Amino acid sequence: MKKLVLLAVCLFSTQAFSAGFEILVIQKNASEFSQRFISGFSSKSNEKITVLKYTENKGKQLSKEIQKISPDLVLSIGDIPIYTAISELPSVPFIVTNSYSLDFENRSNVILVEDRLPIFEEISMLKLLFPNIKTIGTMYNPDYASKPFAELEQAAKRLNMKIAPLKISSENDVGTYVSSFKGKIDAFYYISDNTTTNPKAIDALYAFTKENAIPVLSTQYNHIAEGAILSISSDPIDLGARAWERAYQTINDGKISNRKIHLSPNELNLSISMSSMAPFKISDTAFLALLNQATDKGFTVTIKK
Repeated sequence: MKKLVLLAVCLFSTQAFSAGFEILVIQKNASEFSQRFISGFSSKSNEKITVLKYTENKGKQLSKEIQKISPDLVLSIGDIPIYTAISELPSVPFIVTNSYSLDFENRSNVILVEDRLPIFEEISMLKLLFPNIKTIGTMYNPDYASKPFAELEQAAKRLNMKIAPLKISSENDVGTYVSSFKGKIDAFYYISDNTTTNPKAIDALYAFTKENAIPVLSTQYNHIAEGAILSISSDPIDLGARAWERAYQTINDGKISNRKIHLSPNELNLSISMSSMAPFKISDTAFLALLNQATDKGFTVTIKK
């Protein structure tokens, strides 16, 4: 049986566009990120939005379903087998978020949502708290995240640090191999891809870092609750609203004028977990330096217990 589920069809007045346009939103699951992103997206929209949940891994099947619906624009959220549809429907614009693939970079009908700072700036802030860091651990799936890993390596080199990577192909690899980091890394940088965001992978990672007192910097806003010491991230609601603005422009103009969606630094959030920071001897000077740099950049700073 096909696992394509119609979650909601919202028909609003057509004040935003002069014609009746239809936007198709596809999500793999009702994750917190997905729901908040859709909330931000739909809060700006006066158009018809069809939200579908697709849990299969069959790109050809999904492409056929999209062709049946014949939307004017597709918003894909999460680990969706969307590439076949992108290739087969070159005249349909796709906005892709919370999913990472180098293949998307080469498609002219794809708008990518980017929700983080340059990695150099991120780990520079971590180094303010931990100036003696020499080696940073990370994990990633090369099929999805070769580009951010290369960026991390270059950033670490500029800061005279080394990267100890764990290449994984499934969420099960994390629990199996994460112990290889023991005694070899001073901190951990979380790369978000379609494998590392799996709850099983996240649980295994933070169980290890907590047990071994390894500070984690993440770009996922909800990882503070998991055990990250710092989270530099965007609010999915804000990203969703920004995605709607680009969708509106793209449909009205009949073309994609900019293939990236991102928030400016003053729209990003720095969350600091005091409980995760407690095991480490961080000086008041280092902590204030972090706060000063964050406020200078315009971040919203949230300090959590």
